[in-house]
Amino acid sequence: VSHPHPDHIGAMPAILSDPRICALSLCAPMRSYRSTDVPEAIGRLVGFEDSLDALPSLLEAFGHTAREIQRLPYGKKRSFPLGTVGTGITLYTSPYDWSEDRPSESEGMRFLQRNLSHNSVYLKDPEYGYANGILNGNSLWTKITKGQQTILFTGDQRASDEMLGSMIRFYGESEFACDILKLTHHGEANYCPQLLAAANPKITIFTAARKSVTPETEALCQQM
Repeated sequence: VSHPHPDHIGAMPAILSDPRICALSLCAPMRSYRSTDVPEAIGRLVGFEDSLDALPSLLEAFGHTAREIQRLPYGKKRSFPLGTVGTGITLYTSPYDWSEDRPSESEGMRFLQRNLSHNSVYLKDPEYGYANGILNGNSLWTKITKGQQTILFTGDQRASDEMLGSMIRFYGESEFACDILKLTHHGEANYCPQLLAAANPKITIFTAARKSVTPETEALCQQM
């Protein structure tokens, strides 16, 4: 599970109820609270995370063995084989908890202040801006390898907030070389050059709502 935004987990009940799928384990990033005291946490963050934690309860009726979300710590990667020789999965977590202000990074929590200056959605609802950005920044990445072929599924980190850059610097560019790449944050062009250069994929995929395709996304399509 990359992160608890609805566009990343909304279809999971349907996926997990498919009889062809047997979920043995559900992995996700750490909870993204600015405070570990739930009453003090941002309400929308709590709601998103609670929705994610509720997913295992959907599995029991379908005979799956997963009973909880495994929350992976920041700055760690986890690799495990998938039965067939040469096939495996590697999970990458954010090196930082972006719900905190980290002076060692150029931005940290301050990304919100910059977004508030030009994003009308955030201006109308600052809580949305905080929750949206933090969950994106703490996204989990997944690399699937089968023989000589590699697929990389990224989260929603953005280069403009140093979130994407921190992933690449922490794990190294060579770690994310792949044949098929799912771009971060819906393929918005100003967020992607660092990742495209590191991954050097043969095939690139991104998702965007047709009604809200940005000029950056259109420009990226033309470049491809």
